[in-house]
Amino acid sequence: MVCADWAKGGAEAIEKTRREQPGLYFRVVASLMPKQFKVENESANMTDEQIMQQIRQLDAQVAALVKHQLMRCSGKWNQRIGAAN
Repeated sequence: MVCADWAKGGAEAIEKTRREQPGLYFRVVASLMPKQFKVENESANMTDEQIMQQIRQLDAQVAALVKHQLMRCSGKWNQRIGAAN
């Protein structure tokens, strides 16, 4: 049932949430992250523009991961694997 929901409108829901409720979007993304990991504060020496560029890159990476999961959920992943063999 969840896969069907995602296949039907998941990408649109994610985009709408990112635009209209960025706080909720951030919480969802954060909930998908590992609970423990080593953090190094490299941003202390970065300009605001460098920080924004890093955020844009991370956003693109998250979007790619979500797209990958949606492809798996909708069955397209299996089609791609079959075509590659």
